[in-house]
Amino acid sequence: VGWSTRGRDYGSIDDIPVHLVAMYRVPDSCKNKYLAEIAGLVRLVLKNNGAVDFAGLPDLETARRLLLSWKSPTPAS
Repeated sequence: VGWSTRGRDYGSIDDIPVHLVAMYRVPDSCKNKYLAEIAGLVRLVLKNNGAVDFAGLPDLETARRLLLSWKSPTPAS
């Protein structure tokens, strides 16, 4: 995972800088698992309104905790 407060130009059609990048090195034997994981990540992002101000987060650990909180249900109080 890479994270940048300033954002990076990734040549997107909307010219909006990218603040969070997830990269995978996937052996041929695990391609199906990789695709399922990426699909799950996309579903989590869409479920959480598709946009987060990653640029406003103070550090990578905060971004990591945010992403993990989307996947893990919050315990009832």
